[in-house]
Amino acid sequence: MPPKIKFGREEIITAALKLTRERGIEGVNARAVAARLGCSTQPLFREFESMEQIKDEIARRAMSIYAEHIAEGASREPISYKGTGLAYIDFARREPELFKLLFMNDRLTKPVTEIEDSSLELVISALMEQVKLSRGRAMEMHRHMWIFVHGLAVMTATKFMSFTEEELSRMLSEEFLAMKGLYEKQ
Repeated sequence: MPPKIKFGREEIITAALKLTRERGIEGVNARAVAARLGCSTQPLFREFESMEQIKDEIARRAMSIYAEHIAEGASREPISYKGTGLAYIDFARREPELFKLLFMNDRLTKPVTEIEDSSLELVISALMEQVKLSRGRAMEMHRHMWIFVHGLAVMTATKFMSFTEEELSRMLSEEFLAMKGLYEKQ
């Protein structure tokens, strides 16, 4: 009778995701995951062809966690578009290593994985509803807003600066009103 497999795909990804949260994706390698599980590297490569496959799964899980965070933020705020921006920054604060994995890497030459941001539709729909813009114009306005919000999130994730909830709320409102005024005139 063959030995019982102790660790399956789910346990391996759970351990690898925990390591990512603690050390960043750079700290995830076969030995580190195996050590976390208390086994050799053999179970990892019985379930996955390579570490790249494991890292791709980590990125998919991270994107799922992120999308849930954005949806929760949209439902929590009276103005759902603002809620998504606040949630983006909050995700950077709560999950800095997952944020770095998803949003602070070289996407042009080394994409982490070919995953899509499933929350983008929610964000654009909220903006279209709030400002009454066409989809194309809403995408343009959102890109401007996202650049601003992303800057705040990066400063938060890297602990370059810290902001109170009130400061973030005020800054997002001010930037939104400026962008709204610009896009409504065009």
